[in-house]
Amino acid sequence: RDRPLVLPEQGGKRLAIGRMGGFGGSGARGRVNTLNPNATWIVNSGFVIWYIGVFAIVHLVILSMPFLSTSWAWTVTNLAHSAVTFYLFHWMKGAPVPTIEDATKETQWEQMMAIDDDSADSWNKKFLQLFPTVPFFLSIQYSQHNNVHFFLNLTGLLLCVIPKIPGVEGTRLFGLNRF
Repeated sequence: RDRPLVLPEQGGKRLAIGRMGGFGGSGARGRVNTLNPNATWIVNSGFVIWYIGVFAIVHLVILSMPFLSTSWAWTVTNLAHSAVTFYLFHWMKGAPVPTIEDATKETQWEQMMAIDDDSADSWNKKFLQLFPTVPFFLSIQYSQHNNVHFFLNLTGLLLCVIPKIPGVEGTRLFGLNRF
């Protein structure tokens, strides 16, 4: 099923054909990527465009609410982004597709970090690490540096950035979410 395949047009690079029908690189350490479908969709080339588009649409919906000022709309957008990405990337474990045994014990971010191909996914990983700073700075700017908005948005930023630090992978604070 997931057998390595050597293609001459890929320079003899070992590839694995997964159940999803795509190809995955062998990686820097020579291990064949078995194409965890729960992690590989994030490292596709169109992911960044999709992510920014979804963020913009959600922000426009929040901004269209007449009872929210622009500064509160940016703060709500930032906090919603932080809460959703923390839950989906760093709290929820497992995979919707039960093909990888280790996926039941790992979060989405840990599964994505396990992909060995450093060339294809490094841009998307860096994007996901750096993107939370954009809504943070925009919300601070639109709130005219209000202290309440600053601390709310800083909390959201830390909730998104700290779990993505390489040394924190697999760490469970106070034993929460360890099972």
